[in-house]
Parts: sequence; C-alpha cells; structure tokens
Amino acid sequence: MERVGAVSQCRPSRRPPTDGLRFSPDVVRVNRGDTVRFVVENKGQLMHEMVIGTEQSLSEHAQLMKKFPGMEHDEPYMAHVAPGEKGEMAWQFTNAGEFQYGCCARRFAMF
Repeated sequence: MERVGAVSQCRPSRRPPTDGLRFSPDVVRVNRGDTVRFVVENKGQLMHEMVIGTEQSLSEHAQLMKKFPGMEHDEPYMAHVAPGEKGEMAWQFTNAGEFQYGCCARRFAMF
C-alpha cells in the first residue's frame, strides 16, 4: 500500500459506518502535517472497517477482500469495528494529496 501518512495522536473526527455503508461527514479537509483521530462507531449488524489510502490502494484492498473474504489483517491505516462497537485510529497526514477512506470488509467496497 502506498504510504499516505503515519500513526499519531490527534483531534477527533467521528466516522459512524452503518450497514447502509455511509460515513459522516463524507469529506474531511486537512493540511499536510495535520493529525486526525478517527472515531469509528459501527451502528450496523456486520463487521466493518475504515481504511485510509489512495483510490488505487483502496480498490486493490477491495479486490483482495473479495478474493479472500473474512481474511484477518491489521494495519496502522485501518480500524476494524465489530457491530455495536467503537474503534479509533489516529493518523498524521504527512503527504500532500487526495486520499479516500472507506469500508472494504466482506462483500462491501465503499469509499
């Protein structure tokens, strides 16, 4: 995966995924060097994840998830959240650019 930043400490940004596959807000604008703490709340009935990356890297991750559904993986640029639970991920955006975030868990690919 292309490096888009680094794990860090930060300011909060709430991202509640539901089984309807929506993140709110759907756009977060940050400056290079800013750190955001994503608080991910899963209000759905299925396991969800939040993955940060480029459009290409998220597309590649979604294809991998389709090929190997239920595979276990854990990287600093993703948060896995069980139904009814909350998770957090602090991320410092060390590179300039446009990055996506979404859920590629199970048969879903939303970013």
